[in-house]
Amino acid sequence: MNEIWTQWKSVENLAQQYEIDSVVDTMDSFKIVLSEMDNPQKRLEVCFDSGVDAYRLTDESYWLNSLNKLDKKYGVDFYGYWTFFKVENSAYLSWLSKESFEISDSRAFVHFAFLAVNSILEVIAHDDARISVPN
Repeated sequence: MNEIWTQWKSVENLAQQYEIDSVVDTMDSFKIVLSEMDNPQKRLEVCFDSGVDAYRLTDESYWLNSLNKLDKKYGVDFYGYWTFFKVENSAYLSWLSKESFEISDSRAFVHFAFLAVNSILEVIAHDDARISVPN
């Protein structure tokens, strides 16, 4: 599978690197709270108002093979200094399709990847996310 990664830049003036502070999964929504690596008091929220269909959170040390593939394909500057991505031709979506006996093939999904400091959060959703800065 030949994944295609793109930097997701839905909001202007985002910092390059964030840490994941929390992931909140409820029956009707999914929220990720992140703080800037260089200024932890500055936070933002990524909200999936209709919830998500799947997600996985992985410590960076268990994601080295994938990081190596990204490095070879795009170079470290592409992923090493950015947090927000969308993935086309996703291996994660392919796995989800197989696991669901292709039920997931009947819906349009987006694979979001958050390459945060020390952790990677991958999210499968059928709606786009809303990014906001809490008061």
